[in-house]
Amino acid sequence: DVSYNRIKVNGSFLMAGNLEKSGGRMRSLVMDGNPITQAGARALFKAAKEAAKGEEFVMEISALNCGLGIIDTSAFNPAEPAGEYDLDMSDVASQGILTSLFRIVAAGRGTFVEKLVEKSKSRPPNATLEDQPYRLDLPKGDSGEQFSLAEADWKLPTAGVLKFSFASARARDVENDLLDGPSFLTLLKLFGTAGEDAVTRLQAMDMQIGLDVLLNFDQVESLLQALSGRGRHRSV
Repeated sequence: DVSYNRIKVNGSFLMAGNLEKSGGRMRSLVMDGNPITQAGARALFKAAKEAAKGEEFVMEISALNCGLGIIDTSAFNPAEPAGEYDLDMSDVASQGILTSLFRIVAAGRGTFVEKLVEKSKSRPPNATLEDQPYRLDLPKGDSGEQFSLAEADWKLPTAGVLKFSFASARARDVENDLLDGPSFLTLLKLFGTAGEDAVTRLQAMDMQIGLDVLLNFDQVESLLQALSGRGRHRSV
C-alpha cells in the first residue's frame, strides 16, 4: 500500500519496470491518491499482466483519485516510446527511463536512431553525452547471442546529459497483444452497470486499452451487447 505518497508518473514507470520482473509474487498494489495520470496507470496494469503470465492469480491494482483522466504528454510512456530524449543521467528517474528503453530494444520493439557521420570506419554514434558523440548498445551475450539480456551487464551512464532519438520497431502480435481476460471482464462489468457514469467507463478504457492492445470481434461484440442490454442509451 503506497497510497497518497506523492508518486508521480515517472515514479510509476520505475515501479512498473520492477513489477514486471516480480514473477507474480505480489497479489495487490494500492496506488490511490498518487497523481500518476493515465500513462502511469496503464504502465502499471501492463506490467502486472506481464508479471502474472503463467500464474493462477492476476495482481489487483487500485488507482482511485490518481488523475486517470489526465494525459501527460511530457511524460515517458513505454507503450509509446518513440521520440527525442534529453536525460540527466544523474537522476534516478532518467536512469529508469533509459533502462526501460533498453528493455524495449532487447525485445526487438525499438531502436536508438544512429546519427549520420561521413566516412566513419566504425559504427556511427546514436547519442551524445555532454555534447560528445556516444554509442548506446546492449552488450553481446556470452553464448553467441546477439546481446545479453542480463540487465546487470548493461552499462548505463550515471552522469551527464544524454541526448538521443528513439524509434519504435514493433510488429503486431495478435496473441500477446490481445486484451487479457481480467481486464476485459473489468470493462464488461463497467459497460453493463447502469450506475456507472461515462467518465468512469472512459477512464477504464484509457487505462486498459492502449495503442499496444487489441480487442477481438467477440470482445467488441460482448461490450456492445452489455451496453445495449441496459435498456436505454448511454454515452460511452
